[in-house]
Amino acid sequence: TELLTALESAQSENERYKAALEYADGHLYTLVNTIGVVKARVRSHLMKAVTGIKQALKPEEELPGKSGN
Repeated sequence: TELLTALESAQSENERYKAALEYADGHLYTLVNTIGVVKARVRSHLMKAVTGIKQALKPEEELPGKSGN
């Protein structure tokens, strides 16, 4: 992997730490972005579900397209 390559080519312990931190930082950044996308999608699905439930609970005369008579 890219981490192993970086660690093997490191000339000192400090360079190994730096390579490991850079690798972890990149993956944490990706993880945080992924969590943000998933959170937005879950919120969107929940809002659609809530809207659907509210529509289902409305009395028939309030539903769009239905007349009261």
